[in-house]
Amino acid sequence: PASTLLKVTLNGNLSTEYNKVGEAFKANLNRAISAGDETLPAGTVFEGRISQLGRPGSLQAAAFLTMTLNSFAVGDKAISIRTNIVRRDGAVRATPFGEIWGKDLVLPPETALEFKLTKEVSYAVSR
Repeated sequence: PASTLLKVTLNGNLSTEYNKVGEAFKANLNRAISAGDETLPAGTVFEGRISQLGRPGSLQAAAFLTMTLNSFAVGDKAISIRTNIVRRDGAVRATPFGEIWGKDLVLPPETALEFKLTKEVSYAVSR
């Protein structure tokens, strides 16, 4: 159903230094989700995209990434979904000269992210 929380962990690194807007990433579902007669098992692979990316800079500009999940795999079939946008912000640091600079943001593998479905999803599982 819409508003279902999808708690996932990243399969690989995401970084404001190396990734680009539009690049795909994969994440695994942390816990099984049941809706009606269907269950999406823990470990289900989701694919998402980086929707925005901000590189760090001077004047307190922190790096940021915004992401959405776009699909999940059921067998060899990809099921399209719509989720909210999740944003992660980087840190800023002060230099010994009083300047403040942003640092690149890195989300390592196993980083926990939480998305919410914005539209109901239906799919059939072959048995």
